[in-house]
Amino acid sequence: MILAIDTATQFAGLALAGEDGIFAEETWFAGRNHTVELMPRLVRMLELAQMPPAQLTALAVALGPGSFTGLRIGLAVAKGLA
Repeated sequence: MILAIDTATQFAGLALAGEDGIFAEETWFAGRNHTVELMPRLVRMLELAQMPPAQLTALAVALGPGSFTGLRIGLAVAKGLA
């Protein structure tokens, strides 16, 4: 299962995708609150999908262009999960 993270703009997004396509996705207006909202939404998505983080086989992160701070937040979360 692949986890995709997009924090490049004010609209943040998460998606879980596997061999059969997109399993779950969420996009929301984060404004400047990526640090506050990203992890709780990620935890909720994994819980609803009944998927422990150990079952993730790959991580994908948007690299921009976009907000430098937003990009750093997405990359930091991915690095923490790796």
